[in-house]
Amino acid sequence: MKSKKIIRFITICFTVAMIFCFAGCANIDNVSESKNEETLSDFEISGLRNTVLYYPDDNGLIVPVMRKIPWDDGIVVSALELLVSTKDNENALSKMGLNPVMPEGVKFSVSIDDDKKATVDIKGMTDFDDAQSERNMVVSVVNTLTEFPSIKSVKLQFDGESTPRMRNGTDVSLEMESFNINVEDNEMAVSTGSLNKITLYYPNVECSTYIPVTRFINKNPDFENAVSELIKGTQLKGTRNCFPEGTKLLEARIVDDVATVNLSSEFLTAEDTEGLAETAYTTLLLTANEFSEISQLTLKVDGINYDVNAENTEYINMFR
Repeated sequence: MKSKKIIRFITICFTVAMIFCFAGCANIDNVSESKNEETLSDFEISGLRNTVLYYPDDNGLIVPVMRKIPWDDGIVVSALELLVSTKDNENALSKMGLNPVMPEGVKFSVSIDDDKKATVDIKGMTDFDDAQSERNMVVSVVNTLTEFPSIKSVKLQFDGESTPRMRNGTDVSLEMESFNINVEDNEMAVSTGSLNKITLYYPNVECSTYIPVTRFINKNPDFENAVSELIKGTQLKGTRNCFPEGTKLLEARIVDDVATVNLSSEFLTAEDTEGLAETAYTTLLLTANEFSEISQLTLKVDGINYDVNAENTEYINMFR
């Protein structure tokens, strides 16, 4: 199910995988030990629920983030409130290059019927400056709510009234189910029903987080083809390609909970950029977790084991 895959991704990405990015990309400072300890303590809090929320980054790409919120009768509204611009939300999100999707002061009321349709009344919403910001708000709200098992679709209202379209043209006339996020070649995907969907992971340019990218391919959506596609990189604005030009995939497989990826020797030139090999490793690990819950990823170059920061790899696996 989508939510399980997202949670596997977020458990890795939000809590620790950014260690690779911050430590790994050129001109990025290392994460201090004190920040690592604070992250660990967050995961020891009891009485809270892991809740996946969706935020845009500075380039407008949508990133799922897991946050802990009180598990009570108002949990759905509490989740939506974390999408609103407040000082606390802005401070927490800015560290990852992410942004709230709603202006300060917005309020919500939510009702959920027996068919798992949530009707959300957004009160005090002001118009957005552009269509992308408007659509990002809709996607963030719908995808955040449909992470809850009790919600399958979402209908939006504004100050108690339904509207067919928002000011910049976003269609909100019907109830909406979870959206694919950061889609490549969307028009081709819509017109070609035979394409298969895969999810790949790339760091953003600033290396402050990892971006899930939806790609449609005319091959089997298996792990080997996904890694082959990952190596090609992406033209999606705001992301960074991790694999040196000329890198070839020799093998990619998952046996039980262990993934193995064997790359050609061109990959070794990643060592010329500090941390790039570690970042590439993390994108492989996150992509592998789309197919199975992975406890270990073995990376090889021309059949020889390639050691990528084994200590941090073990740290990631603690949170699986």
